[in-house]
Amino acid sequence: MNLDLGWSPSDGTTAYGYYSFEHSRIAQANVNDSSANISGSPYYGGNVYLTQDAWNATSKDRSNVLGLGFKTSFAGKNVLDLAYSLTSTSTDITYGYLDAGGALLGTPGAALPDLGNAFPDMTYRLHSLQGSLLVPVSSKLSLRFITRYDQVAIKDWHYTGLTAGAVPSNTGGLLPITYIDRGPSDYHSIVVGVFVQNQL
Repeated sequence: MNLDLGWSPSDGTTAYGYYSFEHSRIAQANVNDSSANISGSPYYGGNVYLTQDAWNATSKDRSNVLGLGFKTSFAGKNVLDLAYSLTSTSTDITYGYLDAGGALLGTPGAALPDLGNAFPDMTYRLHSLQGSLLVPVSSKLSLRFITRYDQVAIKDWHYTGLTAGAVPSNTGGLLPITYIDRGPSDYHSIVVGVFVQNQL
């Protein structure tokens, strides 16, 4: 869903705003095979794919984008352009099961701690503010001064509690070490530039 609104109060001056929303959903379900039987009935509810071994998961993504802008000409052909945007996304993952031991291990009734029914939401926030000033030097030569500021905040439960570096892996000797990076992190940045435009 998108919504755009523009306003021109006078020649050479424009203000605008926009909003965008996007939603997606992915659902999946499966049945673990029994750890006690690797052969037998290939059907759900048989001695291989027990009813208690069923599980399901649903992922929902939501994205919101809001933007505002203003552009005006003044003092001849000087042009000032200001723009701001906010991008906000979130992903929530929920899951369910008939038996925790069956869903994870293929062993219904196995003693396991409380598994809950969802992971913490993953979120991403981006604030962007940009400004530019176009200054004509001559009939063919112009200078454009531009600056942009970005601020990003990220939360990802995949990295919660992990320390960057090498950690042992239980892969039967195929991969004795797993390397973990630091994961996503919040940051902010500023860019300043000057551009020269020459019309031939």
